[in-house]
Amino acid sequence: MASDQEIRDIRLQDGDVVTLPEVTDSILISGEITVPQAAVFRPGSRVRDYIDGAGGLTQRADDDNILVVRQSGEVRDADDVVLRPGDEILVMPKVPTKNIQLATSISQILYQIAVATKVAIDL
Repeated sequence: MASDQEIRDIRLQDGDVVTLPEVTDSILISGEITVPQAAVFRPGSRVRDYIDGAGGLTQRADDDNILVVRQSGEVRDADDVVLRPGDEILVMPKVPTKNIQLATSISQILYQIAVATKVAIDL
């Protein structure tokens, strides 16, 4: 991460765009949350506190895959981050592995039937 001195020493060129994020005192809670919402930042509050305040996780939520998105665009795992104003808590959905395996199996069966049908028709 660049220090304040390094940031000041950046030389701008014609056509560069400088974007300053809006100063905010809120935390956005979204994804697989019962009631997605923005909440006022409370120093010392944890990710779980904000999730509980938004009604908790949905049935499709992946409790092990919760991310924090910083205003800078940086994405971090919620387990190893201290929240700051302007952060977004993003709860990811569970990946339905059984459905993916089932779809793969069905696709293979349909392909084999199509190949067998083509061979039978060509006879």
